[in-house]
Amino acid sequence: MRASPVQSSVSHRVKDLRPVASRLGVGIVAWSPLAGGLLTGKYEHSVSHTDRLQRRPDLLDDSQRVSYLKGAPRLREIAEAVGGTPATVAIAALLCEPSVSCTLVGATCVNQLTENLCSMELEPRVRAYIPELWQLFEERSER
Repeated sequence: MRASPVQSSVSHRVKDLRPVASRLGVGIVAWSPLAGGLLTGKYEHSVSHTDRLQRRPDLLDDSQRVSYLKGAPRLREIAEAVGGTPATVAIAALLCEPSVSCTLVGATCVNQLTENLCSMELEPRVRAYIPELWQLFEERSER
């Protein structure tokens, strides 16, 4: 199986690529699985003008930012239910997707890397929430 890098968080582009990846027998390498930090929970209320997301408008458009901010409270609830963090649940959700071969995380310190690696342990518990997680962000990002 081949893999192709794609910017991908819980719903960003993976939805459209799943059938193509499956048909061609290629895997998706998801980069920016935390949507530039929006799915970590640190921007749960707003994104300030000094944050890197404001400096990097190519990462997400305004409607995607709004979508992730609105979905953040439910993501946090699911994270608490499975014993993880919003970041680990978001990464685990991608790892549950058969067309995703791996994710490329942008950890900036050892603690972030350690937390991101815990996503693999959460995968079985997150699997039950996959339909809700995909719907939570897909519905909002399509409005």
